[in-house]
Amino acid sequence: MRRALIKSLGQFLATVLTTWMAFMLLASRDHFLYVWPLTAVQLAIAVTDWRGTAAKIVEVAGAGAGVLMVSRLLGMPLWIGASMATAQMLELGCAAEILTRSVTCFDDLKRRVNVLRFGLVAIAVPLMAVGLLVKPVAANTHASIWKTLIIVAQGDSLGIAVILPALLFLTSGEYRSIHKLRPHLRAGVTVLLIFLAVVLLIFTQNSRPFLFLVFPPLIAVLFVLGLEGAAIASPIATIVAVWASAHARGPIWLMHAVTPQDRIIVTQFFLATVAAVALPVGALLDERRQAERVAREGQSIYRTLIQNAEDMIILSDLNGARRFVSPAIKEVTGWTEEEFLVLGQLGGMHPEDRDHAQTIIGSLAEGKLHHTLRYRILCKDGSYRWVEAFIRGYGDPQTGQIVGYVATVRDISSQLAVEQSWSAEKAALARENQQLADLATRDELTGIANRRAFNRFLEHEAARQSRSANALSLLMIDVDHFKKFNDIYGHQAGDKCLRDLAQALQSRVRRTSDLLARVGGEEFAVVLPGTDEGGALQVAEDLLQAISNLNILHDGSPYRFVSISVGIATVLPYQPAESAQLIQHADRALYETKKAGRNGVSVSGDYSRLA
Repeated sequence: MRRALIKSLGQFLATVLTTWMAFMLLASRDHFLYVWPLTAVQLAIAVTDWRGTAAKIVEVAGAGAGVLMVSRLLGMPLWIGASMATAQMLELGCAAEILTRSVTCFDDLKRRVNVLRFGLVAIAVPLMAVGLLVKPVAANTHASIWKTLIIVAQGDSLGIAVILPALLFLTSGEYRSIHKLRPHLRAGVTVLLIFLAVVLLIFTQNSRPFLFLVFPPLIAVLFVLGLEGAAIASPIATIVAVWASAHARGPIWLMHAVTPQDRIIVTQFFLATVAAVALPVGALLDERRQAERVAREGQSIYRTLIQNAEDMIILSDLNGARRFVSPAIKEVTGWTEEEFLVLGQLGGMHPEDRDHAQTIIGSLAEGKLHHTLRYRILCKDGSYRWVEAFIRGYGDPQTGQIVGYVATVRDISSQLAVEQSWSAEKAALARENQQLADLATRDELTGIANRRAFNRFLEHEAARQSRSANALSLLMIDVDHFKKFNDIYGHQAGDKCLRDLAQALQSRVRRTSDLLARVGGEEFAVVLPGTDEGGALQVAEDLLQAISNLNILHDGSPYRFVSISVGIATVLPYQPAESAQLIQHADRALYETKKAGRNGVSVSGDYSRLA
């Protein structure tokens, strides 16, 4: 709250000073302001730390008190001062509430979407607040309500659009630091001086309507300085235009038989056009520059990585028409990058390895993205050296079609010499170990856990269930009418069907603590540690949906597609369990599913109640 009180005091002092100066120094002969600066000053203070309902109320109250104080010092009636204070508090609160959702510093304005929000705030909020002021202001200036509405609303909008970006630039802009601004300083000062000269030339003469000439140098400022240029150029144009118009100078005074209020409106429209051009264009250019900066940084990082990588990197489209090779090629082969590219896509390989490489390129085109290739690469001295390439395909960002590949290639000649000396023994040992591992834990057809692994896993989970604070569930799954499927389509199709089913089931058994196993010909089981009956039922529904999504045709099934039946049994926390009885209860539930017509789920219920 202390910070809120300090900000409220700052709002009070800033409001008093700004309002006093506006009325005493900036008002025209009819007490109209071309630009109303107060809201911009208040917002510049508010957006830096606009949070907390109580703090917001205190800060807005300080701003309102400042307006009321100045109105009394200027001898205005109390009701006019109260109206001004109420309107200003409403405007500050609404503008800050909307603006701070995306804009809290100058750099936030460098995104087009934030400029759009800023523009809406600058237009809509003053119109709302001016509705409370239009009658007292019109009475005080003896002008029509319509002209008063236009002048006051436009002046308030211009204050936000012109002054707030300049204040945010001075307090939070990236380039307010002279160190960061220095690279742009020479060109920036030049275009700003040209812009100032053109604006002065336009508004120090009364003979030609040259208002449009302000825009070419304005665009030049924006191209050089971006949004920073808009934050500087708009106030320059505003100061010169307002001063000249207030002193009967400039193209605005070419209009004859018009009131001073009409000249104020025209001047405001001109300045609004300048701001409407400067801010969006500046933001667009800065947004594009930021994207280009990020791209350049990415390219710099890419070049650094490529040039300092010890491994060769080859980038190529599938037909080899466009290729790139990293500088490491010289270290590996002796070829320069240009010399190696002349050899062609497969010309740098040993002839015996080219067919394999061509097969991999064809596989990439078919959608298989990852490959490893060992081959002999041609060196500049005519010899060959063994290398290993890790190949990854990449696609067109728009179509997704595979259009090329990136290969990381490393020299393995020394490694291969050691490997070859032990290759026979290692290969035999690896085959033996793999066979033993597959026999012990994996189903040969589907690649998932087999009956042996299932029994071991279920016995382990059942043994620790009496100490577990979570439930244990078992799903027994049977493929409906699978014998008919084999009879109709043959055993090869049946084997493929089982593989597809296993893959689909595995995709829905996501937790690493769960186990999917093939426990019989067309029988599967899922062990779900830490899962109660409701969770098991949800898993079962997911499995049914996964099989249904496969849409495997089965003319021997009443459902015309392959389906499964599921039975569920559950053990409550801290209950003793035996794997055989748990399987028995799950099988009993599976039988109930088949009895009910298959392609569904039945729940045996709590194991402890059924045991």
